[in-house]
Amino acid sequence: MQRRDFLKTSAVGSTAWAMSEQAAELSAEQNDQTDKSKPRQFRLWVAGCSHVGTDLKRKRESLAEAIRQSEFGGKAGGPAFDWDAAIHLGDLSGSQGGPDDEEGQEVVRQFGAAKKHRREHFYNVAGNHDASLPDQPSMGWFKKWVDPMASRPSFQELNPANAPTPLPEPGSGIPSVSAT
Repeated sequence: MQRRDFLKTSAVGSTAWAMSEQAAELSAEQNDQTDKSKPRQFRLWVAGCSHVGTDLKRKRESLAEAIRQSEFGGKAGGPAFDWDAAIHLGDLSGSQGGPDDEEGQEVVRQFGAAKKHRREHFYNVAGNHDASLPDQPSMGWFKKWVDPMASRPSFQELNPANAPTPLPEPGSGIPSVSAT
């Protein structure tokens, strides 16, 4: 399956669609109530391929740096930018084998770099480096450390009820990563 097709049918893809619909509704409501020259915007930040474990070996906090730059600007002078939600399109892990718990803990720690946003503002799609090895439970690492459905919230340090846009409920007919 192509990533584009996956996004169209996945929980995160449907959430992005729902977010854009919600933004359109908010913009329409605000335009009815306020100055029409300043419509409300929904700002979606899309990132990917942080390869946290690999980059950390090179003394680089790739995910944390990107988050800090988005919120406060870059050390070289690049400006910060406003965003309402972020979708990470996969490869939080840089592992050439299956990712491990140490890298999962590091990913969660680096999400903690966010100061203007909560952990729940980040929605994640699994990349090929985030997948489990054949002898491991299917999508085990992803579900444990970064699954936006929070199948293991104590590890992920997130609560889906705090998400700016809720993900579809299991059984809603929208495909998602199983929590089992």
